[in-house]
Amino acid sequence: DGEYEHDFVDNPAEMREDSRIGSVYGHHHVEHFFGRASYRDEQGFADDGIWLIDVAHGEMRQVFSEPSMATAFSSDGEIFYVLGADGVLHALDAHDGDLIETMALVEPGEAGRAAIIVVGDMMYVADPNSGHVLGVHLSHMEIEEEWEVGGAPSSLAFVGVLDSGGSPHAGHDEDEHGHDEGEEHEEDEHEEDEHGHEDEEHEDEGDAHGHHHHHGSEDPHYWFDADLASVAIEAIAEELSHLSPDDANVFSDRLGLYLGEVAAADAEARALIEAVPDHHRLLVTFHDAFAYFARRYGLEIAGFLIEGPEQGISAEAIAELIELIEHEGVETVFHEQQFDSSALDAVAAETGAKRGIIWSQPTEENPTYIGILLGNARAIAEQ
Repeated sequence: DGEYEHDFVDNPAEMREDSRIGSVYGHHHVEHFFGRASYRDEQGFADDGIWLIDVAHGEMRQVFSEPSMATAFSSDGEIFYVLGADGVLHALDAHDGDLIETMALVEPGEAGRAAIIVVGDMMYVADPNSGHVLGVHLSHMEIEEEWEVGGAPSSLAFVGVLDSGGSPHAGHDEDEHGHDEGEEHEEDEHEEDEHGHEDEEHEDEGDAHGHHHHHGSEDPHYWFDADLASVAIEAIAEELSHLSPDDANVFSDRLGLYLGEVAAADAEARALIEAVPDHHRLLVTFHDAFAYFARRYGLEIAGFLIEGPEQGISAEAIAELIELIEHEGVETVFHEQQFDSSALDAVAAETGAKRGIIWSQPTEENPTYIGILLGNARAIAEQ
């Protein structure tokens, strides 16, 4: 119904007065959250450790005091992993934050922060300083696999499914479903019929109401992560090859060229944003479209005016954004050309913030994916 409840959790006495929680991490099997805190210093932002946020009791306490590079929950939510800036992996009990064990994982360096992702019983680590991706078996905290990928890998994505035991699989055997071949075809035909009717309803709705951009509970803007975009690009090329087999070689050749262009644009965007000082890494945008972009390039979403374009702009939302900008010292607010700029112009005028332009979708001025990726990076770098 659009309503939600919230409670304020005050900073505990042992936390710096100027420290704040930025990123928050949760798991559906854990009743509380973990948050990364930071504060401003002469160089920009300084790390103030990882804090356990007990919402039910309105309490916070620090469970990891050192700077960190990356965090992840185990698949079952029982363990919260923190990769320290010193390259040591810390396994914390996800329910109370107590330390379970540690493991020296990577060597720190100047190429960038390592990234981690957990898939089943394995943790995969992208180490930009060695150019390697590691596979760590979490049951005994040992490196079991290692790939030299070159360059400076700094993010990971897993595309696949997990079975009920948490193991990755490419798909399911037909025997698992308990259907014979005839039953399976009958079920497929039934599903196809249902989907066909559903599509017709959606087409009618689209004709009546025009284009909608509902975010729902998931962020659809995955293309701002170049790795995820490349997966989609490969899928498109594969489908085109199925539709036009005679042109498969053409699609394959052009796919290789385009993926190279995307990789080059991604590297250029990363280089541009790496030069951005910490106090310019807080983004305020018109709508909530840039979480993937921020995560990939080491930025932080400070706030936005609306979650999705289907929402109206309220006076309360404008007032809250003005308060956030003044509190955080945000110097630039970013408008998107396809939307009316009057509300964000008013916010900029009230706070004295500069006004920049970034893109969440193609426009006549900036019609390509690579143009959007680089245009956003340049806009943030030049603010």
